[in-house]
Amino acid sequence: AFIPQKFLPTFNSTTIEMFLWRIKDLSEYFIYANDDMLPFKDLKEEDFFTEDGKIKIEWWNEDIRKCNTLFRQQCYNSYLGIAYRTHTRVEKYLYQRPAHSFTPMIKSHCEMAYNLLKDVIDKHIRAFRTVYQYNQYIYPIFEKFVYGTCDSTIDFLYTQLQEDIDLDHDIV
Repeated sequence: AFIPQKFLPTFNSTTIEMFLWRIKDLSEYFIYANDDMLPFKDLKEEDFFTEDGKIKIEWWNEDIRKCNTLFRQQCYNSYLGIAYRTHTRVEKYLYQRPAHSFTPMIKSHCEMAYNLLKDVIDKHIRAFRTVYQYNQYIYPIFEKFVYGTCDSTIDFLYTQLQEDIDLDHDIV
């Protein structure tokens, strides 16, 4: 199993996502997509990675004082944890997180990011989600602070599907 035995059983996608990079035979460069994302156009490797190996990603600016959901708190935990451990100066309440879409990742960098925060990540892993957890966004945040990222050119639509939507996007 790619999830360490001490964290099983789990019913928590946050826990599962923390260990994706441990999947046997996973490519060094991979793309993670949640089960609520669908591609609607052909996507290519260069949509997600630069020739020199950086990830391409869209960043959303958030203010933690206006975002009181469990998911956003986990994103904030991840942002602050990586910023602190990489000695990156950040604003107190403002942070960036990747857009909820397809997320390019680099396996060896994921392992480095995990090991950088292993003590606090492991302390908060639970079978069910909690506000104290870190989430898979530690990986692209680590990329941003340590290696740099490039802006994504993918046209994606994030919607709650509560209305008619235009499916003329790369990813919905």
